[in-house]
Amino acid sequence: MKSLVSWVSLAAVAALSVIPAVGRCDDNLQYAWHVYETKTYFIVITETCTQGDIECNATYAGTNKQNGSSVLLKGKTALRMCGNDPNTPCGVYGWTFTNGATEYFVITNGSLSLNVSVKGKQVLSESAKMVAEGDGVFGVTYPEEKNK
Repeated sequence: MKSLVSWVSLAAVAALSVIPAVGRCDDNLQYAWHVYETKTYFIVITETCTQGDIECNATYAGTNKQNGSSVLLKGKTALRMCGNDPNTPCGVYGWTFTNGATEYFVITNGSLSLNVSVKGKQVLSESAKMVAEGDGVFGVTYPEEKNK
């Protein structure tokens, strides 16, 4: 089984690997990584988006602590909409990831949890705890800006 240091190292590598995943290295591309632990899983989530945006692309790397099986998925932030306006997001309450008919939902709003559904039927729900997290901004410094 991997140690916490290995998981945090994996999260840092995953966060740095998002540039090829999004296909660019624009100014102000922000990233974040989160390491969670449930009774059964270690989960590393990385996300990237333009600085200031709340709608982000995300990746999910989950490993079963009992048998070592793992899955790597692409997904996105789950947004909470404002009042009666279905087009204006007010915040993020987690991430959603899909693998065929299986949907993974990590909830961060209120109690932290991992929920897994297959064809709409919930097959797993476990509370989670935050193990580590970090964030930053990929920016480009142009030579003429260094002297300003």
